[in-house]
Amino acid sequence: MPITQTQLSLFDKPEVDTHKTQQISLALDKVNKRYDRRTVHMAACGPRLSWKDRKTKKSPSYTTC
Repeated sequence: MPITQTQLSLFDKPEVDTHKTQQISLALDKVNKRYDRRTVHMAACGPRLSWKDRKTKKSPSYTTC
């Protein structure tokens, strides 16, 4: 994504530090290029989970945790 097209938060001020954001993006890209493209990502992107919880371990009683 070009540097001029940065997605801002709803609550960010217009004078947000774009240099710092650019440096973070470059660092993420460098790590992902070296290891794997899914190694490091922004928290907003969320992880891609390949596992599912086991419903067989769930208690049939709704009053227990």
